[in-house]
Amino acid sequence: MKILDFDCGNTRLKWRFLLKGEIVQSGVINNTDCYSSMLRCVADTLHDKPDRSRMSSVRAVEINDIIVAKVFDLWGVRVERPVKQEVLAGVRLADIDLSTYGEDRWLGLLAARAAMPDCPLVVVDSGTALTLDIIDAEGCFKGGFVVPGINLMLKSLADNADGLMIPDQPCFRRQLGMKTVEAMQFGVVSMMAALIEKEYEFLGGNAVVVLGGADAAVLADLVTIPVLHLPGLIFDGLAIALI
Repeated sequence: MKILDFDCGNTRLKWRFLLKGEIVQSGVINNTDCYSSMLRCVADTLHDKPDRSRMSSVRAVEINDIIVAKVFDLWGVRVERPVKQEVLAGVRLADIDLSTYGEDRWLGLLAARAAMPDCPLVVVDSGTALTLDIIDAEGCFKGGFVVPGINLMLKSLADNADGLMIPDQPCFRRQLGMKTVEAMQFGVVSMMAALIEKEYEFLGGNAVVVLGGADAAVLADLVTIPVLHLPGLIFDGLAIALI
């Protein structure tokens, strides 16, 4: 079975191609206003034609429809979308409105639970936004946070304060900055690292912190607690939801 998976984020389109369950190709494309051209780039890169396609997306319905139509046009396969469930694969979303809970957050919980079953989890996906969700040892969702991600927070500072600029060369450290540009970068990541550590400590230090997303590697190097870095967090959850 040859499967083409998509993870459509607010900033980037991520894709991977699996052959018999193994990743043989993958890539990332920055979002533009022309998804048809973006998918044509994927088609030009692929070495084979998929038998199946799965997609996770946080984009608007009209954008998702364009992607679904173009995938069918290019490869003749219908895109499968995950349907959030109150109970699946050991994750329980009780007492919440499933329609308002992010698909990406749910898939992250599924992937984290599969990787680390039977223990409390702090699941962090760091991209355009940083999401932090907690499930207990029984897999019950306990709540979470959604805050701006690293680049979005830096952009907000640069856009709304005279004299502040996004640096050309990113540098992230857990220390005080001497220059303004350092203070911006160090401050943003220090806030995020502190948030993750706080929730870990709130659970008594017996939880596992799982990190995914584009900026996961940055945060993994900065936090002072042990973490499990799952680069394909959303993809892994998608494969569980659409086995």
